[in-house]
Amino acid sequence: MTATRVYNTWPSNNIFLCRGRLITGPDKRYFFLSLSFMLVTISFHLGFSADYIAHDIHPSALAMEIWLILLVLSSFLTCAFMDAGIIPRRSKPSELDQNKNPLAKHPKSVKITCGGVDMTMKYCNTCNIYRPPRCSHCSVCDNCVDKFDHHCPWIGNCVARRNYRFFLTFIFSTTTTCLYLAAMCITEITFRTKDSRKEGASAFGDALGDNPVALLVALFALFAASAVGGLSLFHVYLNCNNVSTNEQLKGSYKKIGNPFWEGYCMYMVNSLCQSKRASFIHPRRVLSRMEVIDSFDPDV
Repeated sequence: MTATRVYNTWPSNNIFLCRGRLITGPDKRYFFLSLSFMLVTISFHLGFSADYIAHDIHPSALAMEIWLILLVLSSFLTCAFMDAGIIPRRSKPSELDQNKNPLAKHPKSVKITCGGVDMTMKYCNTCNIYRPPRCSHCSVCDNCVDKFDHHCPWIGNCVARRNYRFFLTFIFSTTTTCLYLAAMCITEITFRTKDSRKEGASAFGDALGDNPVALLVALFALFAASAVGGLSLFHVYLNCNNVSTNEQLKGSYKKIGNPFWEGYCMYMVNSLCQSKRASFIHPRRVLSRMEVIDSFDPDV
């Protein structure tokens, strides 16, 4: 008999792959679109310019470029297929339990004190839990997520406590890589122009004629760097203020003050350097017989 694991019965919109080893969001259209943009740009650039960069500029320039590209792709895929910090659900109390025990009917919110600041924990009727501080329910994935930042359609997954550092690595490295690609393309065009036997506009035309893709890649890379670079600066601002995107948009701490303030530098350091927390849901855990029965209960 095949064992039933957590990912087989998990009640959300998430997609589990590789027998629960990978988890991602339900809509992957923008994920494949962003991945296609990256792979097509990289393929055209390396296909048309790699040989020139290695022989006429410097081999280390090409090695650096390949390292940056691998960093971008690895952080992108890691962020896209990692449990962002999903919080386990609780079974919904049956009507009989609610009639016998008035406490089974949960109040909509409870007050707690966190860091000397009074905060409200709201009850989630979908997950049947009181959402901890900094937790929010993602309407796309249909999960409560710990230290929720936002749901990123371009990655196709939530960005939260467990994968936020990979998201930061992705956007920072993407900005750096785009600027580096643009610099390499401009350098190549400049070198080809100097090597041309013609002068002025004719020499520049010859350079573009030798590799017109270099100009296209440079323009696209500069555009991408401006877009992703703006996002990178926004997240630097958020980290300096010790808030998430979700908290910033909601203005969560305007009236009560931020109880999670760690200083301008420490929040960024913790975001990038903290060890990855274990998953709360353990997707590959084998369910007991009673857990399997409960998972098919219509009241769950």
